[in-house]
Amino acid sequence: MFNLVDDFQYILDSLGIDVQINAVSTKAVITNTPVNANYDDKKINTLDVIKRGDKVTYEDGVYLIISEINGDRYGKYKGLMRRTNFIIPIKVGEEKEYVGTNDFGEPVYKITPVNVNEECIVANQTASVENGSIRLPNGNIDLMFQDNENTKKIKLNDKFSVSDQYYKVIGFDNTEIGLIIVKCEKTT
Repeated sequence: MFNLVDDFQYILDSLGIDVQINAVSTKAVITNTPVNANYDDKKINTLDVIKRGDKVTYEDGVYLIISEINGDRYGKYKGLMRRTNFIIPIKVGEEKEYVGTNDFGEPVYKITPVNVNEECIVANQTASVENGSIRLPNGNIDLMFQDNENTKKIKLNDKFSVSDQYYKVIGFDNTEIGLIIVKCEKTT
């Protein structure tokens, strides 16, 4: 009798590639998708539970799983992953260093931001409808991040540099569970 889990385990053992999913080592079968001029998308198949927003380290890149995973399919999990194309520093805190006192005897501190680098997918925005009118993107971008403790600290009006251009956060799209899509507009 055929056992699909055992059959796929054999395929994993024979053809599987070592990857890391959220920094945990495992084996997966990675296949190419049809060529897309804008993105490097790949299909991932594994016996381990995966979900949208998971970070997959594969070969020399980091990918985000962008498809919804609706449970296992015949004992394995399948998803679509997209290669990240930027690393963005996110302010996650501050360090205060005592440097002395001012003329009134009050303590003076040097405050240094603490940043953590997060991989993301940067994409040009498409037109959207806002308050009944069509809003054109005008060079605005979307930053797609894994939904985690660091990326939840991104706030409205935070500024990021992407390809020597500065962008300001103007909104968030949290409709894709596991991902945070940060809406940004060009600024100076």
